[in-house]
Amino acid sequence: MQVKTVHIHFDTIEDIKTFVSEVSKFDASFNVQSGRYIANGKSILGMFSLDFSKGLTVRIEVASNDPDDMYEILYALKPYIRK
Repeated sequence: MQVKTVHIHFDTIEDIKTFVSEVSKFDASFNVQSGRYIANGKSILGMFSLDFSKGLTVRIEVASNDPDDMYEILYALKPYIRK
């Protein structure tokens, strides 16, 4: 199992919709946290329940041990990752 935590941000509501669409393509778990609240990153309703004015953190869990799987996910999330 591989686990990675990254900070993300969204500029528009369309970004949130695209994020949910992108992460839904992967066989992995995406837990998005805002403060003390956590939502499933694959759930559009869950995502809209979070406070986007605060920083968001995503915990990505991939069952596979192949590093290419995590790399592919991080590449897809690149537009949202806060540096």
